[in-house]
Amino acid sequence: MSSGFWAADVEGCERPGRTATATSITHRASLESRLVETYPLDFPTSTQVLAPGRLLNLDTVRELVVGLFTFCAFLAAVALAHALVVSTHRRGHDLGVLAALGLVGRQRRTIVWVQALTLTALGLVVGIPGGILVGRAAWRAAIGDVGMIVAPSIPQLTLLAVAAAALAIGWLISLVPGAWAAHTRAAVQLRSE
Repeated sequence: MSSGFWAADVEGCERPGRTATATSITHRASLESRLVETYPLDFPTSTQVLAPGRLLNLDTVRELVVGLFTFCAFLAAVALAHALVVSTHRRGHDLGVLAALGLVGRQRRTIVWVQALTLTALGLVVGIPGGILVGRAAWRAAIGDVGMIVAPSIPQLTLLAVAAAALAIGWLISLVPGAWAAHTRAAVQLRSE
């Protein structure tokens, strides 16, 4: 056996200050099995590197986080739909006055679209930084006792995709109240006065 064989194997093992990855753990297992075959050695399970239980349990929390995100997104969509329907009906008189002054249906629909996109953009401006701050605090609380110093990453492409999807959903939600605002006649809206 050459010394290069063992030097390459030892290179892949963990050293102090270096975290164990799936590749390094697999590499260590193959090294241990070759050592057991070559020499009369034994590696009991107590010497194996295992992640702390709290870290292993973090993976089981993933479904909870996804469910919470989905529920909050659904709640935001319902709140936006409610706000648009209520404000369009309450501003029926104003929309009637604007129609009497010459605003066509497409322009009244655009008013509702702009309101929906403005509310969605405001939610994103407040929600994304707030989510990052709360997420960092939750991550620090989850791994603080374990002794790991891992800075949480901010997936910028995911944030952009979520923002684009939120704006698209906000626009889709505004289609029904916008259509109502565009197709209601000025006489009907002004009759309530």
